[in-house]
Amino acid sequence: KRRVICYTESPTLEGPWKESQPMLEPTNWDDEIGRRKYGALRAEFHNLSAFRYNNIHIGLLGALYVTAEQVSGQENQMPCDGPIDSQIVYSRDGISWEHADRERTAVIPRGEGDAFDRGMIIGTAKEPIIQGDEIHWYYTGCEHTHGEADMEKRVKRLARASWPKDRFVVLKAEGNGRVETKVLLPPKGITGLEVNANAAGGKLLVELCDVEGRVLKGFCQEECEPLNRDELRWQVKWKRADISTVKEGFKIRFILNRSMLYSFTFCKV
Repeated sequence: KRRVICYTESPTLEGPWKESQPMLEPTNWDDEIGRRKYGALRAEFHNLSAFRYNNIHIGLLGALYVTAEQVSGQENQMPCDGPIDSQIVYSRDGISWEHADRERTAVIPRGEGDAFDRGMIIGTAKEPIIQGDEIHWYYTGCEHTHGEADMEKRVKRLARASWPKDRFVVLKAEGNGRVETKVLLPPKGITGLEVNANAAGGKLLVELCDVEGRVLKGFCQEECEPLNRDELRWQVKWKRADISTVKEGFKIRFILNRSMLYSFTFCKV
């Protein structure tokens, strides 16, 4: 008896449609997050806006945290009350979805005080507009929470959230930290490694390691030219080594100091 995200398909819009199947459902952990943040009774998944981005699907999930049940007989009554947060989810196949982080961080935070979107972030556009180095996602912001019965208080406005390209999520080190990838096979013809990161308050270094985690000769952090600024496309360079010479599988190790790592990609310089 809770709202979930389901999936169905058809060869045409006119049908026939297959029986709808649950695709993304709240877990006990989502209930716990709601209890911790809002004293909620449970979590429900209200809506999902998703699009294909390179080799994955990225979506904005509307998570409703139910703080009160329906009051029977009340005029204009909604099924339940509570705020709706917008959270990032991702999928490889468009069917099996995962949250971007365990704490269910809101990617478009609800406003504070008397902000127009203090109650709910809902009705996000199917996909964002990607223009140059910026991403824009349109959404509906509500002053009220889900169960508002007073029609005069059900105020909604359209808005736009924007952030730099490829900065959907971040791994942030407030002090020192390390991030190591799984074993990667270098794509044919690559000559460079491009990193999207903000190290304006510290620095970021990169090492290449073999499958056992041993640093490859010439690709240690001491040989890496450090990043100490905010860059969407930082070209990683080592003093006496070139990534194009690596032919076997390797791991990338990021060494962070008061910095934020968003994404990386192989490229041709």
